[in-house]
Amino acid sequence: QKASEAKAAKQTIDDSLRNIQSHDPNSPWASIVTYIKQDGYVSESRTVTFAIWVGNVLEESVDELSAIFSKFGKISSSSGQGFPPIRIFDGQNKCAIINFTHFESASRAIEACNDNDIVFGADSKAFATAQPYGSTKLIVQLQELLRGKPRSVAPFSDVEAVANDPRLKLDHRWLDIVAKCPALFDVVARGQRLMLKSSPLDA
Repeated sequence: QKASEAKAAKQTIDDSLRNIQSHDPNSPWASIVTYIKQDGYVSESRTVTFAIWVGNVLEESVDELSAIFSKFGKISSSSGQGFPPIRIFDGQNKCAIINFTHFESASRAIEACNDNDIVFGADSKAFATAQPYGSTKLIVQLQELLRGKPRSVAPFSDVEAVANDPRLKLDHRWLDIVAKCPALFDVVARGQRLMLKSSPLDA
């Protein structure tokens, strides 16, 4: 069974790489294929998602949270770990983890919470708070890393140093995660360096 799962996972990454190359063979992203294959890399077949942590949740249900946050973008059908896309954690400080399909959606949701645009409770009792989580937090940290570098370029070794922080609790290799954000990043110098693109999110 493990052999068949590994074969299926490898097929998934091979299909993804072919899609990258067929979409634009001249794109710098195509050069990442060589780097991945040289590294003996086999991707997980699970989908990369971009999660946010949401605090001050009151009596809201999963369906209600979905209705509130889906206006910022598509909520994933599952989390990267195979959990439901929205999980509510009960306790003294009730909170939730919400998984989006795209980083930009997660970013918009965090911004809305930070601007006090989302209020929980039937009587508007509490402002929602939010922080990047998992893959979303990695992308935020990589943006910060690259902004501090000359020409916004860093070698893969610097990127891996950030991604290897166990506190991020990543479910995927950073290559998978970054590849989901082509509007934010580019690969240069035969796939050995990462560059930050200028984007509306940086404005």
